[in-house]
Amino acid sequence: MASSIAAGMHAAARHRPIDEDYLRQQLGRLGNTPYELAEVELEIAGAPFAPSSMLNQLRRDAVEQLQIAQGRWDRRSVSVVCQPAATEEDRPPKAMVCPTLHLLVRTPEQLDAALELGPSSLTLDYLDLYGLRPSIDRVRDSGIAVRVASPRVLKPGEEKIVDFLLGCDCAILVRSAGLVEALRHREPRAAR
Repeated sequence: MASSIAAGMHAAARHRPIDEDYLRQQLGRLGNTPYELAEVELEIAGAPFAPSSMLNQLRRDAVEQLQIAQGRWDRRSVSVVCQPAATEEDRPPKAMVCPTLHLLVRTPEQLDAALELGPSSLTLDYLDLYGLRPSIDRVRDSGIAVRVASPRVLKPGEEKIVDFLLGCDCAILVRSAGLVEALRHREPRAAR
């Protein structure tokens, strides 16, 4: 970043030279990003000036580069190490405990990546219910346990959502008291 600032510098500042506090203030305005400015290291000579617009653009570029770098997905292998179950000291272990991978996905693209990992189960938390059934079928076809996540808020008059979720014929991650109440008043469905 240092070279970017130097390239946009003008001659000596008349009113507001760059100093560490000013730079921290301009670069630290990260608002709706998951980032926060940790530290600023500044080496200057004289009283240089840099317009706020240039520092704002520099901040936006840095955030974009961070997002690109963090968006790269490195393939990693998942290895499972089983350990004896915790028991009293004098008794031998009764069973091996193996950690399992359970994933929640929100898009068909995430589902593609998740299926490659072969988790023990997948929860489909799609914002839009459109496209949910084909994704459920894909998970089932791969032999992985599937569940769907309900909307966090169930408003009066949205009974069709309850019917749709029940029609998926899989486990439901219930995330609202409204859905609990709606399910409580439903007749049990016959097993298929």
